[in-house]
Amino acid sequence: MRVLLLKLIVRVAHIWLIRDKENPDEIIFMNMISRGRIHATVRKYLVPTMQNLVEEGGTYKLENVMVAFNEGNYKLLPHKYKLNMMGNSRFTKVNASNVPRNVFEFMSFKDILISHDLKCCLSRSLS
Repeated sequence: MRVLLLKLIVRVAHIWLIRDKENPDEIIFMNMISRGRIHATVRKYLVPTMQNLVEEGGTYKLENVMVAFNEGNYKLLPHKYKLNMMGNSRFTKVNASNVPRNVFEFMSFKDILISHDLKCCLSRSLS
């Protein structure tokens, strides 16, 4: 098994919490999208810790993160990889004004409808 020790500088573009359907006060998952458009996830047991460490728009040095293939039918982003936070993952707030606040990747509506790679949930009856 090959292990890479990465230190990334990221801007957290968006954070959203996924709540338990039966108990809406309980957060079961935390998702983040970082600058450069890569999906990052936090498991239920780490949410209370991570939620207090990061904020939307903040820039951080990220260490000890697991990089995995971004597989599955419903990907948030088309990036080949995603980041999974672990118990020893560390966020250190840094001043990185060179990391843009917004990154947009536009696609025409026609390309969305004919896309096979993104596996979108759009109905073809929209045309």
